[in-house]
Amino acid sequence: MKNQGSIVANDIHSHKLDLIKQNADRLGVTNIEYTNHDGTKLKKIYTREHFDKILIDAPCSGWGVLGRKPELKYNQNEKKVEEIKQIQFDLLENNAPLLKIDGFLVYSTCTLNKGENEVQIKNFLDRHENYILENEKVILPHENHTDGFYIAKLKKVKR
Repeated sequence: MKNQGSIVANDIHSHKLDLIKQNADRLGVTNIEYTNHDGTKLKKIYTREHFDKILIDAPCSGWGVLGRKPELKYNQNEKKVEEIKQIQFDLLENNAPLLKIDGFLVYSTCTLNKGENEVQIKNFLDRHENYILENEKVILPHENHTDGFYIAKLKKVKR
């Protein structure tokens, strides 16, 4: 973007915003507004069709990063995963109206759990005929010597 336009970086956790600020400073990015809100409630702050692009880096079970954080497997249970899936649902539902027509919404997680990824996106698309799936990718840890990730790129095609 070459410091043109504006970026809103939002996270419910202020320490994560500090990390974003550190990286933005390191990269010389100066066009970011930092907000510390619950991402499931942003439609109370921003107007409908406010953003050209939205990235939802959703909280997840983290099964894609078990290689680096093996302790995660001891902290997960079915109830926690269901709570996480509800937050993911709420993030998608409450941010989808904020995207302009012909805009892109990217949904990403660091898990390989289909219920948090492919199923979550399929269910979203079933509820929102004004969105289409442009691209979807699962990155397995062994493929690129990285963590496991899921990324879906959705396009809003009508109101």
